[in-house]
Order: sequence, then structure tokens, then C-alpha cells
Amino acid sequence: MDQHTSTDGDATPALMFNRRELAGALGDIGVLLPLMAGLIIICGVSAFMVFLLTGLAYVAAGVYFRLPVPVQPLKAMAAIAIVGGASAGEVAAGSIIMGIILLFMSATGLASRLSYLFAPWTVKGVQLAVGLMLIQGSLSFMGIGGMAKWKGVSVPGLPPAAALAIAAGSLLLLLALGGNRRFPATLVIVGAGLTLGFFVAGPSVIRHLQIFTLSLPSLPLPGRATFTAAFLLLVIPQLPVTFGNAVIATADVSRSYFHQRSRRVTPRALCASLGIANTAIGLLGGMPVCHGSGGMTAHYRLGARTGGATVMIGALLVASAMLFGNSAVYLILMLPLPVLGALLFYVGVEHARLVLSLNSRFAILVAVSIGVVSLIWANVALGMAVGMGVSFLAGTAKLTRRLLSAPG
Repeated sequence: MDQHTSTDGDATPALMFNRRELAGALGDIGVLLPLMAGLIIICGVSAFMVFLLTGLAYVAAGVYFRLPVPVQPLKAMAAIAIVGGASAGEVAAGSIIMGIILLFMSATGLASRLSYLFAPWTVKGVQLAVGLMLIQGSLSFMGIGGMAKWKGVSVPGLPPAAALAIAAGSLLLLLALGGNRRFPATLVIVGAGLTLGFFVAGPSVIRHLQIFTLSLPSLPLPGRATFTAAFLLLVIPQLPVTFGNAVIATADVSRSYFHQRSRRVTPRALCASLGIANTAIGLLGGMPVCHGSGGMTAHYRLGARTGGATVMIGALLVASAMLFGNSAVYLILMLPLPVLGALLFYVGVEHARLVLSLNSRFAILVAVSIGVVSLIWANVALGMAVGMGVSFLAGTAKLTRRLLSAPG
């Protein structure tokens, strides 16, 4: 494993800026871009603020954690908002509520105390669930089981056979160029995808781009009814997933990949980071964000080793916002969905493989059960409940054996 340490001699890595870091920076776009586009197009969230604030959050995460800690959409909240057609005000209210809750958990130390409730099989089960869901989501992008489309925007699509061919070619490139420092796989694939997208969708997309047309949104503070709706519909389904995946599982993955270099990536610090980001984003009208263990795998497996990767993708998002304003969303539409699908599939497989680090058949069986339950019911929180239930029963059984074997 690469060791990049700071000049003060501790285990904090220095920020690196090179082709490999840039390739890793783009590793998570398969999750990031579709949900960004959905919130902008369907929910009416300001594209300028989404690109700008997400970019700034990425830069801040890279500078503080010094590792490729991702900044993703709050996936459950974003999916519910997109499917239900939530308003920008409801999305903002959900972000503010989530931010305040996470700040409370960090300030009171509750985040650290709750982390002890998560047995290793629960953490790895959540990671397996996320990996399986990424694989499932990638299939529609690749044209399997119906082609995913950009809802509400007219962009020329691809025939299913062509979509599969592009996805297969992208996966082969990922395997062939894995670890190649001179030609990082992600840069080659994204570059080829954008070139193809230019010829397929270029004319219908480029005509929408507007340069240097910044328009700050005028988003009033949501009212009580909006906050109530956001809490019931958006926050409650998201909160357990955020704590399980974006906090506990992310800290665990960071330790798995970076060992002593991950000393800053703690449950308390992750809650504080997300609390500050989401409160500010909600007040300014951006996209609610989390970190996410799958995103860290995406950045790491595709080349990132320091926070330089997240600083670079953050800078790209900020530059897109400043240059194209609200029309920046059309940059996303230029990248063919099969390319995003191939990245999602690769990352999903790599993330699911983390379950193999468990050292007992029982733990692996429980983790697999968590993953399967989460996938079947599309609910990571339900899978987490299974894992915590097994932990409770195992603890009860262990205590019972001790009591029965005690003398007298």
C-alpha cells in the first residue's frame, strides 16, 4: 500500500495530485451523477448550487480527512424525492433536519457510543448490501432488464445491443488497465465515453449549455408543514442507512484500506462533517450529501490514495458551476449511461468482496443474510436490523452459557 505521510512525521497522508489520483477521483461518478441529475431535473433543485456546494464539500473532505472520503447524495432520500417528485423546499428541509441530527450525534459523543452496537458481521453485511445494490443498479444502466433513461430530458438513447457492447468494452478496459499508472482505466473510459456521447447526444445537449450565466436561487426557509413532510418522508427512511453506511461502514472501510492513516476517519468526525455540510446545503438549496463506504471503495479501487483525489473532483464540480451555472446539468447528460453502469458494476463487485475479510463461517453467513435481505426488500435499514438482532441473540446466548457454567 502506498504510504504518503505529512512532514510532521505522523500518519496523516499528504495530498497527492497526479493521473492516478484523478482517475480515482472519477471512480464514484456512477453513483454521484445520476442522482444529481434526478434532483435537478425532477425536484427542481438549483443545478448551480448542487455543483457548487457538492464540490466545496468534496474539497473540504479531502483537506480535512486527507484520504479519498467520498461525498455522495443521500441515496435513500434522493431516490424517494425523485420518485415522489418532492419539491426543492422539501429536499432542503430534509437536508437541514439531517444535518442537525448528525451534529447532535457528534457533539454529544452519541455517534461513538452507538458504533459499539454494530458487530463486525453487521458492518460487513451493510457493505455487502451496498455492493449488491450497486451491481443491481448498474444492470439497467447497461441495458439489462430495460434501459435506464434521463427522466424529463430529451437525449438520444442507445439501442440495447449497443449499450451492452459499450458496457462490456468498458468493463474489459477496467480489468485490462487496472493499476496502470500511465493510462489509468477511469480516465480512458470516461474520456472515451464523453467522446462517444458528443457524437450521440452532443447536438441536443450542447445547445442547452450557457456560459457565465450565474443565477443564485431565492429559496425561502421552508415552513413547518414542509419540515414535517420532509422528516416523515425523507429523513426517517434515510437516517439509519446514513449512520450504518455513511458513518460506521465508511470508518471501517477506511481502516481496511488505509490502516493507521485513517485515524481522522472516525464515526464522530464523519457525523460532524455531514452535519455541517447538510445544514449549510439545506440553507443554501443544494443536494443533501453523505459519505458512503461504497464511494470510498470506488475512489480507492480506481486509483485514489489521498485526499488529493477528492479535492480534484471537488474543483471540477466548482469549476462547472462557475462556468455553466444551471446549465451544468447538461454536462452529465453527455456521458453515456452504459459507461456509468460499467463503473457501478466494477465498484459493486469490489465492495461486496469486503465481506470475505470476516474470519468465521457464522459471521459470513450473517453478513450474507443482511445483504440478501437488504437487496430483496431494497432496504438497508431492514438488513441492519437483522444483523443487530443476531448480535442481541448471540450476546444473550453467550451470557446464558456463562451463567449456567458459573460455580454454585
